[in-house]
Amino acid sequence: MDTNTLIGNRQRLDSNRAYSSKLSWKRKETIELRRQIKEFIEVNFDVNLPSNINLFKKYAIGSKIYNVIDENYGELCRAYYTLGQYGQSVGSLFDNGEYSEVFTNGHLFSKHRLDPVWNWKKSKLIRTVYYNFLKTSKIYNEYTPAHITLTLPHPEGMYQGKEFYAKELIEHFNLMRKSAWWQKYVYAGEYGIEVTGNSDNGLHIHIHSLAFLKVKNFDEFREKLNWYWFKETGATQVWVESLYVYKKDDKGNFITEMKDSKKLLTYEQTDGTYTSVPDGKIIVKKKFYIQDEIKQIKQSNLTPDEKEDHILQLYTKAILETIKYHFKNDSIKLTGGNYNIFLINEILKNTRNKRLYSRYGAFYKEQALNFNRLEESESGVELNEANAETVIDPFTMKEILVCETQLVVFYPEHLTYTGRNSSKPHTPLPQKHNVYDYMDGKSVKEILRTLITSKFKGKLRL
Repeated sequence: MDTNTLIGNRQRLDSNRAYSSKLSWKRKETIELRRQIKEFIEVNFDVNLPSNINLFKKYAIGSKIYNVIDENYGELCRAYYTLGQYGQSVGSLFDNGEYSEVFTNGHLFSKHRLDPVWNWKKSKLIRTVYYNFLKTSKIYNEYTPAHITLTLPHPEGMYQGKEFYAKELIEHFNLMRKSAWWQKYVYAGEYGIEVTGNSDNGLHIHIHSLAFLKVKNFDEFREKLNWYWFKETGATQVWVESLYVYKKDDKGNFITEMKDSKKLLTYEQTDGTYTSVPDGKIIVKKKFYIQDEIKQIKQSNLTPDEKEDHILQLYTKAILETIKYHFKNDSIKLTGGNYNIFLINEILKNTRNKRLYSRYGAFYKEQALNFNRLEESESGVELNEANAETVIDPFTMKEILVCETQLVVFYPEHLTYTGRNSSKPHTPLPQKHNVYDYMDGKSVKEILRTLITSKFKGKLRL
């Protein structure tokens, strides 16, 4: 084996290990989310949740307490069951007698909006969609991308008497986009709804929108937006800024900076007026705006093609930072690894069968940006990014055909890996127990198909 082949095989092996490690971590998040939902229901209602959704539905009809649970936390319970129906991976197992390692070939996941695995996979799929669209259209050369954030005034957590006002927020936003002034300034864009909890002021529901503007300097657009949004909603603040990215230092940690807290303290002055000041300083991730980054790229010693590729990668990353609310669930997490079950329930209950994001302007009928197909495809199967025909033997470092390996079905959360900052990052640790179900005579796709259609007869370990 020549040096270049060995290096390439090592890179593929490292890539699969990183993928498998991340998948294991995301599956553990899913398991923990289910556990906390289960604990919430069982502790608050003094019941034992049945083993499957059909039994739950049956109990909801014949039991008063389960009827109450279904009416108030039905969507939460359905999320619990949905998240538990998936999670198997298919892989190629390698074993030298002392140590074993599996090369992940495919994974079956739910497409529930809360599923950490699906949201992770969706972010990767959307990144690919946008990368290809930007590469083809070069839209950023003609229009200026901007990040817009809007909300409605909600004193004491209420907007026009409603605690959950996403519908009203979208209606105001849709109406604004029909105005002549908006169409004068905005070429195309998309938006998503984010809901966060605020113990002092109820729910905070807001729109994050990626907009491509017809002007380079959008100060005038910001003034128009401020004027219109205040006139129509009474909201005194809007947020419009250039796109940005975050960077990491040599140790893999995000670069941070000190800023004034957004939380304000209000004081009464001697003349009877009031003044507000930031409630101290906070440490936040530093934003690196794309216009500054592009200047550095253009001034570098890279070739023209390399510069163009770096700029394309920069815009892709910045856009993903703006629209990450489509697939990020950070807002439902509390400190200490806990989930905000009350917030999750409110979101699920009020957004059932409702779209939380959409496109507008020239993007509305742009098929290249049609994310719906990601959620409407027949199954939740995603093959690993590595070549699906071959795998790398971790012991010999040789490339071999998948069909010549020992295929197994397993749950990724049963595997443990070293951390990314260890001397050998993402390396699988020895397993204390056998967690694999051996499969013979079937291909990866055939195994996944039987899992999907529930015709798989093997007894999987839960």
